[in-house]
Amino acid sequence: MSTTAPPSPRRWRWLIPAVVVLAVATVAGVAAGQRQSDGPSTWHDQASVARPHVPGPAKASGGSTPCKPADAGAPTQARSARDTDASGWLQLTAATLVTAPADTLTGEFTYVRLYEWASDMTAGADQVGRTTMRVSMSESWFAADGSAATITTTFPDGTASPGPNVPGGRTEREHAPTGAWHNRFPGEPSSDPQTLAGQLDLVQPARVGVQARIRALADIAREYALSCPVRAAALLVLAQSPVIWRGDVTDRAGRTGVAVSIDSTDGVSRETLVLDPVTGVLLTHEETLLRNPGKLAGPFPHLRSSTAYIETGRRSTAPA
Repeated sequence: MSTTAPPSPRRWRWLIPAVVVLAVATVAGVAAGQRQSDGPSTWHDQASVARPHVPGPAKASGGSTPCKPADAGAPTQARSARDTDASGWLQLTAATLVTAPADTLTGEFTYVRLYEWASDMTAGADQVGRTTMRVSMSESWFAADGSAATITTTFPDGTASPGPNVPGGRTEREHAPTGAWHNRFPGEPSSDPQTLAGQLDLVQPARVGVQARIRALADIAREYALSCPVRAAALLVLAQSPVIWRGDVTDRAGRTGVAVSIDSTDGVSRETLVLDPVTGVLLTHEETLLRNPGKLAGPFPHLRSSTAYIETGRRSTAPA
């Protein structure tokens, strides 16, 4: 029996079929985190990847500059809330972003670069669970007229981490003409928390469960460069959910942040966001199966998927 984490929903929202061109590419990996005994913990439940060279901190905003609080002491004040509750930390961090200088975001196209790990769990004849991590990287460009382009490279089984220098990848290039990409929020998502909450409900309806807000925020971050006011609103919306503080962490791309999570009401899964503690930029989204949902072999807990948001910002050009 096999189960694989679902693919990104992004492509399937294009309204007409995109042209796909397959090519063999040479690409490669960013460092993947591994559990540490001291200092910030590494946010994933299985140390299933090696951690070779760790480059400098991955950019939170490619070609753009994310806002930072005007008050240099504000992030420290916000971080002190970790000793109380995650909601308090989210609210204090949002407050520091509301008064921060504006982001520097220029260019015609929204640009998003992702590194992704998706679990393929198989139970053999011996009923022992075996896990393969499907590793990929992607670059996407989105335009206001509904056109889009995505370059996705998938790596062979056994690849620890994606990145521009890992060999053996297979690349797909997709182009969506004008109107083909379903741009749900013309311009960008709202910076008003109440309005944004309604928009997130359109992406992941609250009725599907307590983890809906985390999944919705992770989803829109795949397609939009969220400005400082929108990030502040997103933190306030998330603070209204039953979030749990998970502390300082290092994600699979080697970046430090703070993690908050929400467990499903049945105790089967955990959705986690890793956030930059100063800018509020989303660094990583992960889904973990905490226990057997019914018909899988172990081991558990089990990392189902991990998405690292390596760069988000604006670009003046896109692939032809």
